[in-house]
Amino acid sequence: MLAEAKGLLYDMDGTIIDNMSFHIQVWCEFLETLGVTVEPAIFHHETAGKTNAEIFRQYFGDDLTVEQVQQYAHRKESLYRERYRPHMKPVAGFFDWLKMSKERGIKQALATAANYQNISYVLNGIRPPVSFDAIVSAEDVPNGKPHPDIFLESADQLKLRPEECIVFEDSVAGIEAARRAGMKVVVVATSLKHEDVAEKKEVLQAISTFRELL
Repeated sequence: MLAEAKGLLYDMDGTIIDNMSFHIQVWCEFLETLGVTVEPAIFHHETAGKTNAEIFRQYFGDDLTVEQVQQYAHRKESLYRERYRPHMKPVAGFFDWLKMSKERGIKQALATAANYQNISYVLNGIRPPVSFDAIVSAEDVPNGKPHPDIFLESADQLKLRPEECIVFEDSVAGIEAARRAGMKVVVVATSLKHEDVAEKKEVLQAISTFRELL
């Protein structure tokens, strides 16, 4: 079924780069400065796939102004980018897989809950060998994952039906978003165990790196 796909939609954090531990660490440290203590594993379980605004409102309520959310998000993301920069690299085999599938005429989209500043930070940092046909950010849709908005918008931009697309994801929320969008999933198990997703009908397979697909 993977070979028959017309579009491949890639989550970014934890999928094409293995950076979730950096995000989680910085989030927990930043929330601590605001008076909220949360265990990293619990934070990851409760927030994976959500937008910055959704996460801040989860912990501080809906009384936060848009300006406060933007200010907090800017501070948190600046800390993350500084912390992760020396470690940035693609998941093994991703570039070869991207080139091979592009050469086969399969459309490629980056479909991520990250903002455009972080998207630019990553793409400028790893320099993919080919460009994506579409890039969809949390800034383009009303809801983050597990809502299907990001994946449905990506398919629309590629001019494909949802069932013609396969999603690459690393989180339970992302897998659920793909299921709601009517898409199958390849799990990149940077933060999930293979056995955690083995029973999910929407999961085609779980891989540790993209080399397993070459």
